[in-house]
Amino acid sequence: MLLAAIAICATPASADWVTLDQELAGLRQDLTAADMSALRWAGFVRASYDSSSEPIDIDSDGTLDDELNGFILENVRLSVGGTNEVYTYSVAMDFASGQGELIEAWIGRRLWGKAVLYFGRMRAPFLRTSLLPENTNLFIPRTRNAILWTVPGRDYGFRIDNNWDGIRLRMCQQNGSDQNGDKLRSTVRLEWDVLGSPVPDSEGAYGAADEVAVNVGVASSYDAGLDEDRSAYAADLALTWKPFALQLEVVDYGDGYDDPFVPGGGGLGLEGGTTPWTATASWLFLDSWEAAVRYEDFDEESATQPNRTQWLLGVNKYISGHDLKWQLNYFSIEDANAGGQDNNFVALGATLAF
Repeated sequence: MLLAAIAICATPASADWVTLDQELAGLRQDLTAADMSALRWAGFVRASYDSSSEPIDIDSDGTLDDELNGFILENVRLSVGGTNEVYTYSVAMDFASGQGELIEAWIGRRLWGKAVLYFGRMRAPFLRTSLLPENTNLFIPRTRNAILWTVPGRDYGFRIDNNWDGIRLRMCQQNGSDQNGDKLRSTVRLEWDVLGSPVPDSEGAYGAADEVAVNVGVASSYDAGLDEDRSAYAADLALTWKPFALQLEVVDYGDGYDDPFVPGGGGLGLEGGTTPWTATASWLFLDSWEAAVRYEDFDEESATQPNRTQWLLGVNKYISGHDLKWQLNYFSIEDANAGGQDNNFVALGATLAF
C-alpha cells in the first residue's frame, strides 16, 4: 500500500519533468533558429586623397589623362550574415562607385569536422593578401598581385575549406573566363602555420603576438575558358614577431594571360609569361604607429616588354586597430617604357570599420 501511494504521488511530478525536458529541447531549437535569423551587420569606409607627379589613366580607357589630384572613395562596404551550428551565409556589397556592386553572396554548410562547403559568389582562394578584407591593408593599395586576384578573382561557384590544426586546404570551382559556359576555373590553395601559432588576419605587425608566427602558402589556378588556357602558380609567406612583420609573395603567370588581366587602373594590366613578386616589411612602434616599406617587380622584361618596378613607403596611425586608422603613403613607379621616368604618388587615407 505504501509503495502504491508513493507511485501515485510521484506520477504527476514525473510528468512535469518530462514536460520540462520537452520545453527545454524546444527552447534549444528556438535559440538555434534565432542564431541563424539574427543578422550580423558589418562594413567599412575607406577614403583617401591622392596626388601624382605625372599623368595617369584615370578613367581606365587605355590612354593617359591628367595628373591625379583629388579625393577617392576606395570602399563603402556593407555586409550582412548569420550562422548556426550547421549553416552560415554572407552578402556583401560596395557602394564606392555610387552604385551598389555585389561583392560576395554565399551560403556555407558544415560537412564534417572543420570542413565547410560554400556555394555562391566568392573570391578565388589564391593569395593570402587577396583574401583579407581591404580595411586590414598595411598600405592604402593592395599588392599588385592581390589586386589582380581580388577584382576578377570574384566569381560564382563553390569552395570547400578544411582545417587540420594549422594546415588549411581550400579547393574552388568557379565559372571562369567564359562566364557560365561549359569551361570552369579551378583554384587550390594550401597553407600552413609552421610554428603552430597563426599570423593575424591582417597585414603588418599590429595585433601580432610576441612569439614568432609563420604562415606559408602555395596555390594554383587553371582556367580553360578562353582560346588559350590560363594557368597561374603562387607562393607566399607571412611572418610576424611583434613588433616586426615580413610578407613575401610571387606569382607565375602562363602565356594565356597575354591580354590585360585588369585594364587601366593606373597601369595594372598584366603580361603573360611573367613572374611578378612583392616584398613587404613593417615595424610597429609606440604601440599604435607602424612604418612600412614595399617593393614590387612586375617582371615584364620576361615577356620582352619594358619592365616596371614600384617602391612604397608608409606610416600608419592606429586609433582603434584596423577599425579606425590613418595612413600616409608615398610610392614611386619606375616605367622603363617611359625612359625610366618615375611617377610619384602621395596618398593620405582614413579607414573606419564597424
